[in-house]
Amino acid sequence: TDGRVWLWRLPPHERVAAGEVRPEWAPAQVGLVAAVGAPIRSAAMGPEGILALGTDAGRVVLLSARCRCAVGEYSLHDSAAVRGVEWRGASELISFSSAPAGGAGWRNRVVSLRLPSGAAREIFGSRGAEPAPLTALRLSPSGRRLVAVFKDAPFQVWDVPSRTQIGASFLAAFPAVSAIAWLPPAAAAATAAAAEVPAAAL
Repeated sequence: TDGRVWLWRLPPHERVAAGEVRPEWAPAQVGLVAAVGAPIRSAAMGPEGILALGTDAGRVVLLSARCRCAVGEYSLHDSAAVRGVEWRGASELISFSSAPAGGAGWRNRVVSLRLPSGAAREIFGSRGAEPAPLTALRLSPSGRRLVAVFKDAPFQVWDVPSRTQIGASFLAAFPAVSAIAWLPPAAAAATAAAAEVPAAAL
């Protein structure tokens, strides 16, 4: 919570007998990557070795594991804490925030950040107060679909390229879920389902 990011190197994998204890096994601290300057709320490592961090100050900070330095910083969520970040390939980052909007409501925002241009667009966001806070996002394996999970409210499915909500009337009657994950295409095919299917935990 102090805004610092440390890099550790784990020992190589070794086979050990059942019950064997290796007291000398310990990760090696390589060093301090960077000091972000604000408490870190979320993190995701990208395919090109870029670590995305969401901070309590509403910023998304990009750190390079190679140079151990900051390579980008973007203010995407005003002053609302960035509660989650997910990479959509190597050149796009999805982040979300949820903050009290006054009274008993919440302001939920999901933002797409294109790299290296830094162009940002809102996938969806509440202009007024919503009854439930956004608690999690899950991108489908292709990155085309997005599931938004809310506290004590039905989840939503969005088409990312068109920023369109899908199946709203059907999902409105669905009970709230505590966790959700996407079936990979191979598993979905084995169940004779569609190409991408979310599996919900009630």
